[in-house]
Amino acid sequence: MSPLPPFPRTPETLTETQRRIFALLADGRPHTKREIHGMRNDELAELRNVNTQVSLIRAKIRPRGLDILVQYVKKSIHFRMVQTFGSFEPLEKD
Repeated sequence: MSPLPPFPRTPETLTETQRRIFALLADGRPHTKREIHGMRNDELAELRNVNTQVSLIRAKIRPRGLDILVQYVKKSIHFRMVQTFGSFEPLEKD
């Protein structure tokens, strides 16, 4: 599996924590929840909050032709950023 080509700039609407998670996932490799959890500022945040952050990031990057997939690798959940075939932005109505 080859790394993804360079992405457009990080979306400006991402929070600081989301920017760090985006940067981690930008290599296109699968990353565990624990790896992503380590990118958070809040040491007291629960591991399940990773799902919420990933969901928020997905909503912001999908219009740019990117998405985050959930994969099962060696019996554990991993997240991986991928490029999609196009933009999910709605077409303008006539």
